[in-house]
Amino acid sequence: MDDLREDLVIRPSWPLPDFGGRRISFGYPLMMVPGAVVVFATTRWVIMGMTEPGLIFVALGGLALAIMTAYSYDGITIAANRERVVITRWLRAATIMPIAELASLTRSTVEIHAPRRTFDERKLSFMTHEGKCILTLDWEKFTDDDVDQLCKVTGVRQDGGWFYKRVA
Repeated sequence: MDDLREDLVIRPSWPLPDFGGRRISFGYPLMMVPGAVVVFATTRWVIMGMTEPGLIFVALGGLALAIMTAYSYDGITIAANRERVVITRWLRAATIMPIAELASLTRSTVEIHAPRRTFDERKLSFMTHEGKCILTLDWEKFTDDDVDQLCKVTGVRQDGGWFYKRVA
């Protein structure tokens, strides 16, 4: 696989401030803090004679939450150029899509029904010339400018829009 360092690289936006206009990766520090608390709580638990495991369970819960959040925001990267789009995710094989196969990037809103409420999720689908969907990404963590940049770099047209219904 050749190098994509000179091309567009898109990462999800954290719901935290971006310093200097750059997107900052908060995932690793977020996982390190509860990880250190787990190590501290375990050593204290062993030294104190293994009497109260509550702090360890709280620390492990915090570590699990930090890992899920980091996976959600830092776990996906989209790299694109005029030849292909490469989508990498933690713990999964990279998805490589040649631009020659892509016809459009289709934006859509999917209505999700949950107990006692309904909410919308924004999705971005990579469509072929035959109308088949190669991949659909959850686009909530990306910005609308990311879609525009992806379309400009790849030369693939954009279809659809974020359609929201008014609830009476």
